Amino acid sequence: MGPGEPDLGKVRFDELEVGQRSRYKLFEVTNVAMPESYDYTDVILVLTVTEETSDGFVLVESFEEGHELPEDWIWGDSDVEQEYLLRVSPGKENLEIKGKGGSIGSWIFSRYARGEDWGQLPLDPPDGPATQITGWQTDLGFCECRRTGLVSSFDLFDVTYQNLSVVMDDSATGSDGPGFTHVYSRDDGVVRSTMYHFFTSFVPPDGIGWDLLP
Repeated sequence: MGPGEPDLGKVRFDELEVGQRSRYKLFEVTNVAMPESYDYTDVILVLTVTEETSDGFVLVESFEEGHELPEDWIWGDSDVEQEYLLRVSPGKENLEIKGKGGSIGSWIFSRYARGEDWGQLPLDPPDGPATQITGWQTDLGFCECRRTGLVSSFDLFDVTYQNLSVVMDDSATGSDGPGFTHVYSRDDGVVRSTMYHFFTSFVPPDGIGWDLLP
């Protein structure tokens, strides 16, 4: 945040407010078939709630000074801020995301912030199945489909997160597109977001992820 601007803690889906900010550390997946095959980088992404409008809250993603993406990084540019709208549905059962243009839309919400329609993630934790996070992925297993799960506990950077929803959308992988997994809760916002390919022998790394920093 700039001088004199409020810092109201991390972005919370249950109580969105201008001034909230979450920071994420980038990791790269070197072998999509191996859960432990990933490495953290020095890149840090900052997600900030900047404005409240009649359509929802405006969120901006930018890279922390001194922790930007490399200039030759193949997955995107560090000098372009991503901006999109975020709101909770009237019944408070869904988080709704809408992009405002740009090739990425959002590093954190990925496919849900693209296009002119509102993307949705369910806010209420699913009844199951129970799943665990091992390395960079869950143990739900990959499929050319969309599935959900529930993580009872996940330790990340010395913080324990509980009762996390998992939405794993690999629908596009059947046509050589990417898969996406989001791990999140109402209280903590997005804890982990990953995007990965199964047909990337010519485009290293195989995937990327963003982990919430304390």
